Amino acid sequence: MAYEDSSVTLGNGETFVQNGMTFTIDSITLSPVAYKVDYTVDSEVVWSDSGSGRQSEEDSIQMANYFENVEILLTLTDGTVIDLSNAGGSIGPEDGVTVCSKGEMFSEIIPMEEMASISVGGVTYDIQQ
Repeated sequence: MAYEDSSVTLGNGETFVQNGMTFTIDSITLSPVAYKVDYTVDSEVVWSDSGSGRQSEEDSIQMANYFENVEILLTLTDGTVIDLSNAGGSIGPEDGVTVCSKGEMFSEIIPMEEMASISVGGVTYDIQQ
């Protein structure tokens, strides 16, 4: 299929602090149909070994601190704010840090010219056309 790639890539190592940890935004990829946010946390997530196959309370807290509580907000040119924080993705320990990726497909196509900015953990990026 031939198509024109209209995605933009943002982020260049900007940081924010949350729960005493420093999050570094590695990259944000945004298109009319989807988004993906890659970031690294300055400490390594430690999972319990519950063995039950169910998420333990400790793991639930870890998941919230490193992944679920990272706010992602897309602001449209008309002032509408779309909360993208509940996206799925991945989280994994790696050499003393935690590497995370959050993203998903939009429920409808959003033209790039209607996107004003995206905010990750309070760090805001203007979306340039």
